[in-house]
Amino acid sequence: MSQPAPETPIAVMLVDDHLLVRRGFRRMLEDDPTIRIVAEAGDGEQAVDLALRERPHVIVMDFALPSMNGALATRRILAAAPEIRRQRLSSEERHGPGVSRRRERNCRRPASARPTPGAP
Repeated sequence: MSQPAPETPIAVMLVDDHLLVRRGFRRMLEDDPTIRIVAEAGDGEQAVDLALRERPHVIVMDFALPSMNGALATRRILAAAPEIRRQRLSSEERHGPGVSRRRERNCRRPASARPTPGAP
């Protein structure tokens, strides 16, 4: 899938296990005529199913999800539909920003290429 034309609304999928968070993002985005919310999911498995069916241009994905976390859901979606862009959400402040960046890089790598936990 190529980049959407300017007159074509950007198809967005929202993924978060908290309905209130999804509603908040929807309210912020739906006023923009260049954006169209095409799907919402409350867990990782549902996110994979909906993403592969709806093929949004962008997925706003929570990292901490029930049934399947956001990293695994993202890997599965990108394996089948690499053209989909994503924005990861997380409230994992306790780990610090460096850990979140490492996790984001790792979710794009095959398992065999990921660093061993505890390794420098």
